[in-house]
Parts: sequence; structure tokens; C-alpha cells
Amino acid sequence: MARNRSTNRRRRRGRFSFLTKLLCILLIAGAVVAALTVFFKVQSITVSGNARYTSEEVVAASGIEIEDNLFLLNKYSAAQAIFEKLPYVEEATINRALPDTIVITVRECAAAAGIVTPEGYWLISENGKLLEQTDTLPSGCPGITGVEPESPALSAQLSLGEEKTLMTETLLTLVRTAGGYGMLAGIGSIDLSDAEAITFTYLGRFTVRLPWDSDLDYIFRSVQDLVNGLESNETGEINYMLLKSKGEMHFIPSAPGA
Repeated sequence: MARNRSTNRRRRRGRFSFLTKLLCILLIAGAVVAALTVFFKVQSITVSGNARYTSEEVVAASGIEIEDNLFLLNKYSAAQAIFEKLPYVEEATINRALPDTIVITVRECAAAAGIVTPEGYWLISENGKLLEQTDTLPSGCPGITGVEPESPALSAQLSLGEEKTLMTETLLTLVRTAGGYGMLAGIGSIDLSDAEAITFTYLGRFTVRLPWDSDLDYIFRSVQDLVNGLESNETGEINYMLLKSKGEMHFIPSAPGA
């Protein structure tokens, strides 16, 4: 009987000890939350990397405001909001600088090409972000024909349709590779209407035809080398569709007076 009473007392002490620890943890957690709420308020917001958009526009897009709590705000959601609301922002990152500053860094992009549509052009970045719909094509941007964006919207990723994912990837790789060689501004148009070949014009003097599965790095390097070795008045077709062995191309000069 005495043994049972002793056991019950130990159990009560054990329950009391657990409740005490739990209460202490809750009190500490409450104190931390209260401290975060009272202190560490945002007092300044700095923006860097912006040129097209003002700092005020970037801050407004983020949704962050002075007096927001520095630690309780969701910096990832704020960065995503900037990306979605400002089409020409390719990337946004947000960092905290104690004791009271938010640092927003953006990387803006430029129009690399324009998808030709009945309504005008959908401008895209080199990574395929839809930037804006416009009536005119900016200088240095090739016009892309033979495709139509699926459900286009500002800041969305370019899609030519679920069944044309590879076509979309190839187009963007072509645009990036041409840009990497400094040749993008020289491309006048890119025609994707042929299931067998991509065709683009270059420098207003050459028509280039290549298979869809081409090594694009090789294509642009060899086009560049060929053009650099020609006279400035020479024109013609650079054809990679007749390849008999890797590295072979056919240059077909235009007929005199053509």
C-alpha cells in the first residue's frame, strides 16, 4: 500500500516536471516572438541592379514596407512577386542586413527576340521569359515565324505547346548561342515552320539552313568563320542540310546580280 502511494507521488512529480518544462518552453518561445515583433523592424530598403525600373517600383512590387518585421517577412515570396510583376527582371534576391535593412538585388534582362503573331510581337528574353507585347520589333531582335506562343502572359515562360517542348528548348538555345558569339543582332528572322530545318537570315546577306538537331555551337562558329573569310559584298546560302560528314557545310553563292 505504501509502495503504491510512493509510486503515485513519483508519477505526479513526473507529470508536474513535464508540464513545468513545457510551460517554460512556451514562455521562452513567446518571449522570442514578442522580441521579433517589437524589435527588428524594417527601417530602410535598398535596391541594386535596376536600370529599367526605379527603386520605388521594385520595392512596391516586392510588397515589403517600412515597419514590416525583418525576420517574419517571407523574402522568397517577395522575390517571386518582383519576378512576376516586373517582366524585365530575370532574377531577384532579397537579403537582411541587421539591424533594420532589407537589400533587394535584381538582374534585369533585355529583349532577345520577338515571336511574330497576328497582333504584333511577343518579346522574349534569351531564357524565354515573355517580356511584353508590342507592335514593333526592337533593333537587334530577330523576328521568329512559324510558331505561336501558347497562352502567353506577361512574365510567363515561353511555351509553344506541350508537344513542342523540344522545339522551344532548341529555339532558346539558338538565341543564347547566337548571343554568345555576338551574332544575334545580325540575325534578321528565324523561320521555324519547316519540320526538317531551321532557317535564319544573317547580316541581310546570307540565308542559313540547318537541321533541328544541329550542334548550334559549331553552326555559329563555322558561320562566323565563313563570313569573316568572304568579301563584304558576297551573299548566298549557307546550307547544313547536305552534310555528308561532321563539319561539312555548303556555301552556295548568289548568282551575279541576284
